[in-house]
Amino acid sequence: MTPQGVELVPGIQKSQTVAPTEEDADDPVEASPVMIGLEPSVVSIPVGTETSLSLVARGAPASGYRIPVTVSFDPTRIAINSMSTVEGVSVSSQSLEPEEGWLELDFDVAPGELSTTHGLAVLRVRALSTGPVPLVVTAGRATADDGTTLPVAVGNGAVFVTDEPSAVGR
Repeated sequence: MTPQGVELVPGIQKSQTVAPTEEDADDPVEASPVMIGLEPSVVSIPVGTETSLSLVARGAPASGYRIPVTVSFDPTRIAINSMSTVEGVSVSSQSLEPEEGWLELDFDVAPGELSTTHGLAVLRVRALSTGPVPLVVTAGRATADDGTTLPVAVGNGAVFVTDEPSAVGR
């Protein structure tokens, strides 16, 4: 019987290993990305009520860094009543257009102030009309204080606006 399957690397048997080359040694290993997302990532709130959503960074460097972040949403379904940064974080530039459904913030995180998982800002959200509201988070590459560029990944969120009071996300 002939073995079946696809030969991934021609001439290499499954039990063989491939030794790294000099070229491989010169390629730097990409650092784990800084993950930017909302907590809670999904929340359900009744029309007319408010809740807080935290914009959080995970896997952030202990040294200071800067990161541009944008949050977009449906302004007919929710309103962002306020945005405040957490201690150790400041905003060097901002473009807030909550009536148009987006916030653009350039965060500066002080070195040594926060752990590798920390909050960036707290958004106070009010439900306006029923239905799902995707919260789309985008971020540019983070820049460490020493000038190193850090990879970034994002996690989006959602608010579900209901007619009925709900215990979820309170």
